[in-house]
Amino acid sequence: MNFSMECNSLSITALEDSFAVCLGSMEEDELVEYVMLQAPLEDEAPNSAGLLYIELNDQSCSSYGGILKCTLTLESLHFVLSEAAATELGMENSNELNIKFGITEEQVEELTFALNEVVFEGRDTLEVQQGL
Repeated sequence: MNFSMECNSLSITALEDSFAVCLGSMEEDELVEYVMLQAPLEDEAPNSAGLLYIELNDQSCSSYGGILKCTLTLESLHFVLSEAAATELGMENSNELNIKFGITEEQVEELTFALNEVVFEGRDTLEVQQGL
């Protein structure tokens, strides 16, 4: 079974030379679920150089690397993960993560910029669909 969530909250935080992108699911002003992505910083965890960081709902469910493919459309963001990354994220019996958007078109454009220009810069794992 794939992991799916509805994203109705987007936070893009500027870091030293990167962005942290948090896609969240809010209910009654409370964060229920989230996925965070970040391009690596030089002072991050040992052996993480050049690897994207992904976190699912908690720091204990995180991985450096393991994003095999990421597809961005106007309606969603879909990840295919390595088996090791899926395990580190606590996703048993699944290596796919789907985030359906409930955010504005302007926020999708901001997300597209952050992912395309910074987080996935120089990597061939991000596929941006027509119209973005």
